[in-house]
Amino acid sequence: MTLNKKLSEKEIKHLAKLSFLGISEKEAVKLEKDIASILEFVGQLESVNANEVKPTAQTTGLENILRDDLVIESISQENALSQTKSKHDGYFKTKAIFGK
Repeated sequence: MTLNKKLSEKEIKHLAKLSFLGISEKEAVKLEKDIASILEFVGQLESVNANEVKPTAQTTGLENILRDDLVIESISQENALSQTKSKHDGYFKTKAIFGK
């Protein structure tokens, strides 16, 4: 796969449209040059021999430290609702957030 490809102004405009980006003619020309530079730089990776490099998921060697889930007593529903004026069937009652 060769990344040393230059994108045309038409392709740049198409990518901008797909990305919902409005770009001017001047910006399209600048992006054409910038993307060509980026693709040329990334294309240099083709010359790197990475056959002996093992895939890496993370590099720190750290592991998650998990604790056991413990069931503990919590606030009761009655106590949680005790300070509200608006409740319905054991739940907090709030104003609707979606209009009709």
